This record gives sequence, structure tokens and C-alpha cells, in this order.
Amino acid sequence: MTIVVDWNGSGVPDGLRQAPPGRYVLVPVEPEADLTDEEQRGLVEALASARRGDTVPAAEVRRAIQARLGR
Repeated sequence: MTIVVDWNGSGVPDGLRQAPPGRYVLVPVEPEADLTDEEQRGLVEALASARRGDTVPAAEVRRAIQARLGR
């Protein structure tokens, strides 16, 4: 179960009130960085390529990586 809450540092957020009793570890979530224009274009191109079927099977990729690593 994952609950993400925004906390003001004093009150108990609603997200924690919804959590069942138990022990929890709270870890701050780093803000997501915006994509650069180049990264955005790259993702759009990659999705278009995948939609066209210009992909390589995962097993083939694993074999190529293992071969380069000498495994």
C-alpha cells in the first residue's frame, strides 16, 4: 500500500488517517524534474517507434547485454 501525502509539518494529513494501524517509514518524495525539450522529443519518438512495431524482443536485448558483459 502506498499513500502519498502533502504535509504542512504540524497537522496530521488525511492520507495518514486513512492508513491502517501499523508501523510506517516515511520517506520524503523528491520533486519530479520537468523533462527538457530534447527528452520530451525523445519520448515522443520512442513511443511512435514502438507503435510502428520497430521494437526488439526483451530476450534479444538481454542476450546482447550479457554478451557485452562477457557472461
